[in-house]
Amino acid sequence: RTITLTSQGQAMRVYVVGDGAPTGGAGILMCHDIFGGDSGRHKQICDRLAAEGYTVCMPDLFHDSYSSEEVDVPMWKLLTYLPKAFSQVLSRSWSPGVLQDLQCTLGLMQELGVRSVGLVGFCYGAWPAMRASGGELPGVACAVSAHPSVHNVASPGTGEGSAEAIVKGVQCPQLVLSTDNEPPAWRAGGDVSRWLAALPAPLGPQSEVMNFPSGLQHGFVTRGDVSRAAVRDGVRLFLDETVAFMALHVQRG
Repeated sequence: RTITLTSQGQAMRVYVVGDGAPTGGAGILMCHDIFGGDSGRHKQICDRLAAEGYTVCMPDLFHDSYSSEEVDVPMWKLLTYLPKAFSQVLSRSWSPGVLQDLQCTLGLMQELGVRSVGLVGFCYGAWPAMRASGGELPGVACAVSAHPSVHNVASPGTGEGSAEAIVKGVQCPQLVLSTDNEPPAWRAGGDVSRWLAALPAPLGPQSEVMNFPSGLQHGFVTRGDVSRAAVRDGVRLFLDETVAFMALHVQRG
């Protein structure tokens, strides 16, 4: 189902699966990729995670900039969306902006009975997922970022709002899943691995950067061709790792 909320004076659609009462208060807040949550596999992933006993909510962080009717957008057409996509990213600040959208969504989840939340972000969505792990969103227990683009959205340099500051500022366990064509800093053993490992225990040991099998490309989890066995297996690996990570950190009961 889709529920329309008002965030910062604007209508914002939220895709909702599940109800917090029978899930023991466990929820997942999903942040879509740069092309929005209506196309690709976003909703199917929400449904799959909800089947594991979570209330899952995915807000439209771009506020209807993409048509909700375009659910099966071919890759060639996505390329024509890039100018619009990047303008959306550049025009949306953290606060006021995306943070308030997440707070609004969290309020809905709490109304549904959710008390402990895991974040999941894809591509662009890894930026809000990881940044919201810094303490500005109460009740966040962990975050999973698949083929992250935090470095593309964050402020340049090493100061406040930079990718380095965001990673070093997280206050809950992180699982980062990277493909061959992520920057070296975001691959296993890179800068992000070292920054997470240096966090105080138990947070550092609870966080990890993993590489997807070689050959899988940025964006494949939400948009890759699952008729290919490698992509299908990669999506299954993402789901297995995410479910296991959430089970470790998102509280129930």
